[in-house]
Amino acid sequence: MKSVVMTARLLTISLLACSLLAACAARGPSTVPEGTPDLFELAGDPVDHVRFTKFLEWWPVNRDWLLLRFSNQQYVLVQPMDPCFSNLREAHSMTLSQASPNRLDKFDRLRLDGRQCRISEMRPVDIDSHRQALLALQATGGGT
Repeated sequence: MKSVVMTARLLTISLLACSLLAACAARGPSTVPEGTPDLFELAGDPVDHVRFTKFLEWWPVNRDWLLLRFSNQQYVLVQPMDPCFSNLREAHSMTLSQASPNRLDKFDRLRLDGRQCRISEMRPVDIDSHRQALLALQATGGGT
C-alpha cells in the first residue's frame, strides 16, 4: 500500500514539475517587434535579479542579446554567457531555469534549443515610458 501511495506522490510531483516547466517555455518570433525603439538606449543599468509574475514571450535582439517580456509590460534584455550559442537569432525555443520562482537571477540559466546557458547580464528596459513620450509628442502635433 505504501508503494502505491509513494508512486502516486512521485507521479503527481513529476506532473507538477512538467507543467511548471511548460509554463516557463515560450517560442519567440524571428525578430524584435517592428517599431521597437533602440532597446539599448532604453535599458537601465545591469541588475542582479528581476522579479516577475509570469514569463510571456521572448525575442532575439541581435546575435548576443534576448529581450524577455513578462506580465505587467515588464521587459528585460538578457545576455547569455559565451560560448553558449553562436547566434541567438537562430534559436527556436527558450525556457527559463531559475533557482527561485518568479525571480530571475544573474547566473540563473536559459535553455536555448536544449542548450543550458548561464545569464551573464540583465538590463531592465523601460518601453512603457518610451510609448508615453511618443503619445505625448503625437498629441502636440510632433513625431508624425
